[in-house]
Order: sequence, then C-alpha cells, then structure tokens
Amino acid sequence: MPVLNLHPDVKAALAKHIEHAVDRIDPKRYRQEPQYMTALLGKLDATVYDGPHGYLELRATSVDDRGPASAESISGADFAITAYVGTGMSQLKKAVLGQAKRGSVESLKPSETSRLAGQVAKLRERTKHFVVFETPQARGETVGVRRSMPANPIRLHAPQTLEDYLEQLVRCSHGDRRQVFVEAVQDASLPELSVSFRR
Repeated sequence: MPVLNLHPDVKAALAKHIEHAVDRIDPKRYRQEPQYMTALLGKLDATVYDGPHGYLELRATSVDDRGPASAESISGADFAITAYVGTGMSQLKKAVLGQAKRGSVESLKPSETSRLAGQVAKLRERTKHFVVFETPQARGETVGVRRSMPANPIRLHAPQTLEDYLEQLVRCSHGDRRQVFVEAVQDASLPELSVSFRR
C-alpha cells in the first residue's frame, strides 16, 4: 500500500490528540497495565480531525478478559485500535490487535516473557498486523509501541513512540484492512475471531 499523504493540519491534530491523551493519565494512578490501557483507550477514542483536509477517527476496543474462554485468552489481545481515514475521494479503514505490558518488553520477568510469547503466537493466528504497547511507569514517560513486521511476524519492530506508530498506522502499510477483521474488532468479545483465520 502506498504512503498516504496527510495534510500538516491533520498530522498536527493527531499529535496534539495523542499528547493530551498520554499527559492526562498519571501512571501512578494506574499501576497495572489493564487499568492504564482502559484509561488510555478511552482518551484515544475520538474524532481526531474533521475539516477541509480530510477526516480521521480512532476507535478503541477493550477486549473482554474475564474467564478461560474470554476473547483475550483465545485471541491473545488486550485491545484493538481502528483508524478511519478520509482524504479527498479515498477512504480507508484499518485495524490492529494489541497486547499491553508494563514497562519494556526486555525488562519483563521470564514468566511474563513466556506468557507474552504465547499471546503473540495467538495474535499471529488472527492477523499479521498487531502491536505490543509498553506502558509507562512514571509521568513524563511515553507509551512505547512494538509493532509486528508483517513480512516476518515472529519478530517485533524496535520501539516507537505512540505518536509515531499511530501516524504510521494511518499513513502506511501497517494495519489489517480486511473488512471482516475491521468489523470483528469493534466488538469487545471478538465473536468473529473465535476461529483463527489468515489473510
């Protein structure tokens, strides 16, 4: 997919939106990553820009995580983010599944590293386009994003800032554009993803 050129006003609105979302959440008030992610997703979910240079909306889904048959235990996902983008005559919908961890992936305990590997394996069964969010531990730190590499989904890309990643999701090739996938991740129980499928 070619790079989508975003007008500077749209890029500025996205950067401001992300900065506001992250700055409003003090990690000391959300010590466990599920609570932090719920707060962050609520802040990210919004129409970011709607004006003369296009349209950009982010939708966030917090995946059901209760019980052995929950959507998270089956899919490996904590959340999904969907981008709705309109520029001129072209419209685009794309989504990613994600897992969140407190702090960097490299600093995880061995048991958590093993658990993440299992979660990533489940994510790979459903899409080549997924992310691992590294949540901050102190105010002033940013969210780190490790995106999958669709050509080699066993590996994760080096960390990016949340702003850089979401701009990449909107503009570039990362993000699953299959209609059935985009529609499925709008429901927290991920009912259409209960059976694995590949592109």
